[in-house]
Amino acid sequence: MGRIRWSLASGRTVEGSLAALLSGLASVLMLSQLGGVEVTSWPAVTVASVAVSLTEALSGQVDNLTLPLVMLTTLNTAQLLINHCGELL
Repeated sequence: MGRIRWSLASGRTVEGSLAALLSGLASVLMLSQLGGVEVTSWPAVTVASVAVSLTEALSGQVDNLTLPLVMLTTLNTAQLLINHCGELL
């Protein structure tokens, strides 16, 4: 469906990555509205979701272990940075 490829060797497209990012954020929004998850920082969730989408798009393989670890690491790091910057202000 998508036309803009991340690389010639990859079958992944920019449009597909954007669709995955938006659907992931929409899922988190829906789960938070239904009480399934508690979101304490939307900026951290957004940064982590972008990191996962880029990792999936630019890696040679999609590993069911790698992507959750990228999400967890990025989410925790972004949350710590946001909290730290908030304390400085």
